[in-house]
Amino acid sequence: MKINIKIAVHSCIEGMQSGHGLRHDDYKQYHEYCTRRLSRIRHNREVRKDLVHSATYVSGEKTRRHAYCSRDLVLPEPEQEQLHEQDEDEDSNQIQMHENVLLVLLVDAERAWAHSSELKALLHDQLPKNHEKSKATPGSIRQHALRRLRRAKKLAIRFEELCIQYSDETTQEEAKAYASWMRGNFALEVSDWETACAEFQESISLCRKLAQIEDDLEISDLFTGRANNVLKPLLKYCQYEWKEAGGDVVIESEEGEKGGGEKESAGSGSVTYRSQSIVVENKSLKVLLLKAEGLLANTHANANANANANTAGTDEEDEIFVTLLSIFDDAHAMVAGDLQKFRQMKAGPAVNSKRMQLEQLSGYTRYQKLQLSMQRHEQMIARCEKAADCAHLYDALLHDAKAVCELPGPEEEDEFFLEANANVLRVRAFRAFYVAQLYMSLNKFTEALGLMKQSKILADRASEEIAACDDLKLADKYLEELELLMNDVAEMTMRVEARSYLGMNSSSVTGDILSNLNEFVPNDNLTEAFPISAPAKPTFFDVAWNHASSYPHEELKHFIDQNKPKSSGGLLGWFRSS
Repeated sequence: MKINIKIAVHSCIEGMQSGHGLRHDDYKQYHEYCTRRLSRIRHNREVRKDLVHSATYVSGEKTRRHAYCSRDLVLPEPEQEQLHEQDEDEDSNQIQMHENVLLVLLVDAERAWAHSSELKALLHDQLPKNHEKSKATPGSIRQHALRRLRRAKKLAIRFEELCIQYSDETTQEEAKAYASWMRGNFALEVSDWETACAEFQESISLCRKLAQIEDDLEISDLFTGRANNVLKPLLKYCQYEWKEAGGDVVIESEEGEKGGGEKESAGSGSVTYRSQSIVVENKSLKVLLLKAEGLLANTHANANANANANTAGTDEEDEIFVTLLSIFDDAHAMVAGDLQKFRQMKAGPAVNSKRMQLEQLSGYTRYQKLQLSMQRHEQMIARCEKAADCAHLYDALLHDAKAVCELPGPEEEDEFFLEANANVLRVRAFRAFYVAQLYMSLNKFTEALGLMKQSKILADRASEEIAACDDLKLADKYLEELELLMNDVAEMTMRVEARSYLGMNSSSVTGDILSNLNEFVPNDNLTEAFPISAPAKPTFFDVAWNHASSYPHEELKHFIDQNKPKSSGGLLGWFRSS
């Protein structure tokens, strides 16, 4: 029976490196971690008799119990595995194949590579006196680093060979990519630029291939990130050095550079939202959207027929409307569930692309529902006769129009946002007009005049915004409606002003405005003149004397004598009369 061991090589390496020092280039910490990890792997109960370097488990060695004993891995050939059960009684030095046998080679290669990087870092640091390499020369440190890197390359090649024999296809491809990267590191260190370029290019190609075939987007992003962020800078550096050395550099095409972010099925459906085509991969969601598309086509046909016949909607249309709302609610809930899963994943090119795609789909489903609701309100307003009902419907329509403006989209203002903003201004203008009619019916003329003025301002702004929108389908219809609205506002403003002056709340007024042109009815809205106190200055007395001197003196004296108060008797009469 063939052995197919599966090891996520790059995921394992990424987890070890990111969690043990390499995020801040601490190769010493990573080197020490790999040493401890090797000990744990070798002391596994199933393989410790074959992997532990101790006299206890090495036959023929007579030394101290815990002394180190070197041992070679003698593995069975794949074709000999089937005969292993028949030769159970035969004594052999071959070990049993296990996942930890491959992990020992992988972690040991990582340890040797980390030790080499640690030694190269020492060449640029000022070593303390108590450091083990403080007395070593830079040449000896570099030679030590090369020996460790050569060992890492040797272990990586051995790891690749065993994976080809004992692992599945994915693990084999990962092992080849890892071994190519390690061979490229050694070639770069010894300035063999041609070999380094070839090895790094091979590793990049394998990583991008793995990113394309991987179903898990997080793993796909791992391969894509390793190809673009780790291997590609090394390749460019080697190509530059090779070109400087006079080599013939051949830059291969970067096919599949985007990795898992472009894995889209050719036969999948798509929808258009905010001038962008969005691929719908979820089959259930695709069925819902196709069903909604068919119902929307029937709804538009019925709406046009009713508009031409000037008839109200039927019960069938109401059922279709409710069904469409339910479909869009289910579609939005389905997209939100998928989006929540991707938000919990680690960020990467493919994951970010999928998140953006699902966010756009979420905006599309919400927009379709809001658009359906606004069309329904517009149809009801067209059949409405009372101002109060129209104002209430425009309130609901304004709520939906504002929700359209708040849908997710690009940071900069696009044509979609401009159209939505223009629609908000249009709805606000009509709402202010109908609310003004309500205030007029309550004889609150001041509030009605203020709302009429606001409606005119909003209508002017809405006309400018709608005229600036190039792709608005109902632009001509909206402009005609706004023009009629401004005429109605002007007419209603004159009526409100006339009613405020005539005082239509008085019971003595009968008939229309023309029949009361020659009648004056006092109204509370008219301003009353009250006496205003003024300072008494000499100039004021001069003006008063000039005005009073025009009257006849005899008539004024006679008037004063007639209105002179009579003298009163009594004890104090002489005092009062004086």
